[in-house]
Amino acid sequence: MHLEIDIAIRRQLGDILPDDVALGVGDGWLGLVGRALLEIRIAAHGRPIKVTQVGQKRGSLLIHTDALAQRVPMAVADAIDEIRFNASDRSATTCERCGSLGFLIRGDEPRVRCGRCEATEVARQAIRQEYREHIEECCQYYIGVCIKTGKLLPVENVIVRVAPTTDEEHRILLDEVHERLVWWRAGSWIEGIDEALREPFRKLEFVRTQATADEWSAVRKLYPEDFVQADRHQALVENQRTRRATEIRSAALAYVRECAHKHAVLDIETFGQRRWRQDGVVKRRIMIDALSDDIRSGIPVVDVWRRFEVSGRIARRLVGAQDYTALYDILDRNGMDPSFMPRDVAAWVREGKMTAEDGMDILGIEHAAEFEDLVARWLAGED
Repeated sequence: MHLEIDIAIRRQLGDILPDDVALGVGDGWLGLVGRALLEIRIAAHGRPIKVTQVGQKRGSLLIHTDALAQRVPMAVADAIDEIRFNASDRSATTCERCGSLGFLIRGDEPRVRCGRCEATEVARQAIRQEYREHIEECCQYYIGVCIKTGKLLPVENVIVRVAPTTDEEHRILLDEVHERLVWWRAGSWIEGIDEALREPFRKLEFVRTQATADEWSAVRKLYPEDFVQADRHQALVENQRTRRATEIRSAALAYVRECAHKHAVLDIETFGQRRWRQDGVVKRRIMIDALSDDIRSGIPVVDVWRRFEVSGRIARRLVGAQDYTALYDILDRNGMDPSFMPRDVAAWVREGKMTAEDGMDILGIEHAAEFEDLVARWLAGED
């Protein structure tokens, strides 16, 4: 499966698809896998079900969950099994490579392929064997570039062609790189790649680009049925975010204060699941996403921070700020009055109204020497 598709599915279904579970199937089964996982999440009715395996066995799509280990009601377990088996049945006639009508190819490695994709299998095996080391080097280089730039880049933009490969051979090589990257991201091993890079790599996202209005209009005319469900869902999202805006902001403030109370950045997914446990699965997902967006905006974070209710260290981590000046930038951009400035903190410390430790905590400064230098500069009028 291509890395972009893998990431897209995880972005939508990350609550039931752990990072260490690989989507070990081809792009042609994208629709089957995505639909099945979505249906499993709905069938779970909010229970913490996790997918434990997605792969191919003897030509059939294989999906396993921990439903039995979670001791879910038998009706829920049966519903999940039915979803899994239906997806497996549909895969028997769907080409795993491209999604067209396919048929089972028997042999040492049973697989479902259409005629066109099966014709490339010999070349694919040859590329996999002849360029095995190069594929691993490509993966190593790609991971390094992405971590250095702080974002995922299109694989084809990073990996250059190896002479004297043809266009078709290069496409197959890129497919192999994609597949190895997807497996490595989930926990597989590639020689020469530091395992410590996996977690930073998992946190990266592709830079999204927005299609033009004309492009969307053309796609809608070609495939109107594909947008019906999406439009309905988007309407529900807008309705919930508008009608429950006050509730979302209240939850965001409560989340920040709970982080302050626990002296740590808490898992927002767990907080949201607990906050909106009375909502259905779909609406709860909408509210948790809205909560995450509100926290990322920084507004509720700095609102609590300026009231001395959360430390600068926690506030910085919540908004991804390098230092306290970013917190003041958020206040300024949103027309919010700060209740204190760094010069006030410096004066309070000098006058004995506040300890240096409390001053460091408010501004989120980690090192005493840095704070002492800041106090000295503020009192000298340099800042």
